[in-house]
Amino acid sequence: MKQKNPIKGLLMFSFHAASGNVAILLLVCIIASGVFLATGWEILFMLLVTYSATVFPLYILMSMGQNEKWERFQLSMPIRRSTLLRMQYASMVLFTIVPILLVIAVTALGVLLQRDIFEDGFGAAMLGMVPPFAMPFFIAGTALPLASSKVGRGKEGLVLNISFFTAIGLMMFTPQIADRFALSLGEFGVWVAAISGFLFIVSYPISRWQYARIDF
Repeated sequence: MKQKNPIKGLLMFSFHAASGNVAILLLVCIIASGVFLATGWEILFMLLVTYSATVFPLYILMSMGQNEKWERFQLSMPIRRSTLLRMQYASMVLFTIVPILLVIAVTALGVLLQRDIFEDGFGAAMLGMVPPFAMPFFIAGTALPLASSKVGRGKEGLVLNISFFTAIGLMMFTPQIADRFALSLGEFGVWVAAISGFLFIVSYPISRWQYARIDF
């Protein structure tokens, strides 16, 4: 019997494949959030943002099709490769929304409970979060095309680490980079979001073209 919605089943598989890592990360983020809201320790808020914006999507990407045996099995199923690739991109978007919503919720509560830290208000805080929120799409937009290319095949871990640490560098040196180009943090955030979104969108047809030519 033909499966009515194969991508739904593949999304469920991705969720279960990543569930162990996701559960641990969410637990760490929730604990860090609670302690931050109670104590105002900014290092915990930065930990939450870093985990949500970079480590979380990194684990998701590592759980999606990076196992060669599973990838062989996927390609042997009566499902188009374009469907498998759409599953990867859909998983990335869906599983990135959760930590972003958590950061938004913690920031909103922080404005109420830790006013000294968020003295400029919720809007200003959210503007500062634009670069971190864009990072998952930067990581995916750079890692997925490279991982599906002939150069990146078998080196997925290296590709992901390069994208991950590049994203971390952008987050850590945002003020310095913005100052170098004479941009405000808000203007720089808009540029980062635009570039990350562009990379993520453009990476799909590139990955699809390369993925169709995978030969085990």
